[in-house]
Amino acid sequence: MICQDLAPDPFPILKAGLDEAGLEKRELPHLAKGDWRKRVIGRAIRCRTTGSAGWISEKLSMRVATREAKLVATDPGPAWGGDWKRAKRLAVELTKRIVNLTDTNGARIGGFGV
Repeated sequence: MICQDLAPDPFPILKAGLDEAGLEKRELPHLAKGDWRKRVIGRAIRCRTTGSAGWISEKLSMRVATREAKLVATDPGPAWGGDWKRAKRLAVELTKRIVNLTDTNGARIGGFGV
């Protein structure tokens, strides 16, 4: 995933990520802190917006920001554990979904390769 051209508003990607993963915001605190779906959504937000590690950690219920930063630092791969292939598929589908998203100011967030 190429991280560039950061949009200021992370909320559209958060919403798209939750929708694509089939999750609701109220479910997040009940999932593992490093759940693969949270990691994929956090990675998409981190690479495409100015959303900070602290913001991502708080919104996705991922514990502390420094741990979140490590969890979303890489694209899905074997190092992600047993769910890495599902994580990769989710990342691809999420990228397709956010290609034409715009932030609340109407600025295009855009989709970058996975």
